[in-house]
Parts: sequence; structure tokens; C-alpha cells
Amino acid sequence: MRRSTLVAATVISLGGILTPRITAFAHGRLESSTPAAGSTLATAPSELRLKFTEIPELVFTTLRLVGPSGDSVVLGPIHYSPDSRRAIVAAIRNPLAAGKYTVMWQMAGPDG
Repeated sequence: MRRSTLVAATVISLGGILTPRITAFAHGRLESSTPAAGSTLATAPSELRLKFTEIPELVFTTLRLVGPSGDSVVLGPIHYSPDSRRAIVAAIRNPLAAGKYTVMWQMAGPDG
């Protein structure tokens, strides 16, 4: 299984920043994300969207959001974006407090 990990930190407040560190061990790489890397957020996002260079296999794809206290934030099920099967989306189920958040993901494409 090919694995990729993204660790991005963001502060959900007026002074917030999204700063990614990307380590790729596979063919499929992260192409873009919403919230975007380096963005400043005035309000908390309602979902996470990650777009890859190839179609991820949902059964081998995980997405985790860790809040400022180190607790995982409840996300909805991961599904393909309606506009592209190379993008996955997960709703953020509960309101987010201001602070630093970390996004971690793992994906595998059709060729493993």
C-alpha cells in the first residue's frame, strides 16, 4: 500500500495560518487542499477537501483532524468530491474552537 502523510497546522482565528509539511512515499501525491496550505482563516471550515494526483481508493484512505488539545475532531465519512474522484471530502461535524489544528492523511491509489 502506498502511503502519504500530510501534517498541516492551522489556527482557526483572524491571525491563523495553515502550514503544511508533506512527506510522500508513493506515486499519488497531494495536489491541493481546502483550507489551502498557507491560508489565513477568519472562520472555521465546515469540511476538509484534499485533491490528489490520482484517484484514491476510499477503503485505503484515512483522514484525521487533531485539535489544539490533542483530541481528534469528529469528521463525517470520507467521500469523493462531486466534481472530481481525485478529491476526497469529509465534513467537520462539530464547531471548532480557535487554535492550532493538525490534518493527517493516508491514501493508496488503485495500483497499491
